Amino acid sequence: MYLCQWHLDLAYGKQSQALEVLQMWGKEKMASSEFRRARQTRLLVGHLGVSPSHVTDEYVFETLADFERRSRE
Repeated sequence: MYLCQWHLDLAYGKQSQALEVLQMWGKEKMASSEFRRARQTRLLVGHLGVSPSHVTDEYVFETLADFERRSRE
């Protein structure tokens, strides 16, 4: 499996707004790109040990080819 991650550090007090944007972006990626091949997605926010300003957006792919493949449709 291959894990594709984005790590973001948010401005203080902007976490809820940023999470809304990331969730909308995630839905758009799944609907209009090869990210629909992802087997699992997670949006992680640190609250214990990691700053709540740090967010990780993850996508798990079975193979590297699934991540790199372009639609032939």
